[in-house]
Amino acid sequence: QFAFADSSPFLLAQATGQPSADDLAETPEVQFTDAIRAKAQELGGNPLKIYEWVRNNIEYAPTYGSIQGADMCLQSKICNDMDTASLLIALLRVSGVYSHYELSTIEIPIEKAMNWVGGVTDPKMVGTILATNGIPAKVLISGGAIKAVQLEHVYVKAWIDYIPSRGAVHKQGDTWIPLDPSFKQYIYTQGIDIQTAVQFDAQTFTNQLLSTATTNTVDGSVTNVNSALVQQTMQDYQTQVQNYIQQNYSNATVGDVLGKKEIIKQEFGILPETLPYKRLLLGSEFTQVPDNLRGTMSFSIPDPTGASAGLTYTTSLPQIAGKKITLSFSPATANDQAVIDSLQLGREPT
Repeated sequence: QFAFADSSPFLLAQATGQPSADDLAETPEVQFTDAIRAKAQELGGNPLKIYEWVRNNIEYAPTYGSIQGADMCLQSKICNDMDTASLLIALLRVSGVYSHYELSTIEIPIEKAMNWVGGVTDPKMVGTILATNGIPAKVLISGGAIKAVQLEHVYVKAWIDYIPSRGAVHKQGDTWIPLDPSFKQYIYTQGIDIQTAVQFDAQTFTNQLLSTATTNTVDGSVTNVNSALVQQTMQDYQTQVQNYIQQNYSNATVGDVLGKKEIIKQEFGILPETLPYKRLLLGSEFTQVPDNLRGTMSFSIPDPTGASAGLTYTTSLPQIAGKKITLSFSPATANDQAVIDSLQLGREPT
């Protein structure tokens, strides 16, 4: 079971003043793993290079709250705003750069929002995608048309050596700069229309299967399906598709065939002074993600006798992201142990 607590736009607010030790600390989301340290070292611990790498390599996923944490975000490279912020903060903090989260209500023109959330062509889909994934948002309508979307969004505040190099050279921080590596635009490339190019006669295939199968019209079941025919038909079609691609698109990549999504990269040599959209309302700043913005997972085993409430264990998603989960227990009696041992050895319990 996955859950988020009720969110509030005003939580753990702190004034943006001088940085504190908490702006360099590890948290459940911000762990200085070997992979995080290696990536920061690869980027020279430079805030500008770190920001540009995260912005230009991490794809945005329209989901809500802390789910992956920094290390898993680095591995998956598809992350929401909170997890992308965690990754940027982890790389900055391990490099000695003070940083924390900032939560605000922002406004994005609908054309950019359509591109950002997945390259949709219907403006109404922006609100649907955000709402379906639990992101507090609303669309703005003017003259009968959707003009923009407002949503709750997380980005990073970093203590940057901004004067006079605007972040190009970092010696000692002097200015809090907002950095949002999750908001960007993409180039979408359509893949090959295989279905049209290499047609598959589904009706003939279905008729062939039904001619040799046993059909029960009462319960709607079909048995004795010719699995060899299914396998051979699929292999034949796969061969046709491969031949078509080799003959017509000999140098095609997987992205060319299936379609691809490419981040429009930005490398200006300096850090931006402002955010790439309108900020309407500052909700809060926090050095550690609060519990009500963390996804959780619960494991429950009820007591079939009703004598107790059973077992319930809850943990945050970032703490288990990428990890295996093992449920183990100790037998209550020697007889229980004997039953377990016999099952493990494949014997019948006595």
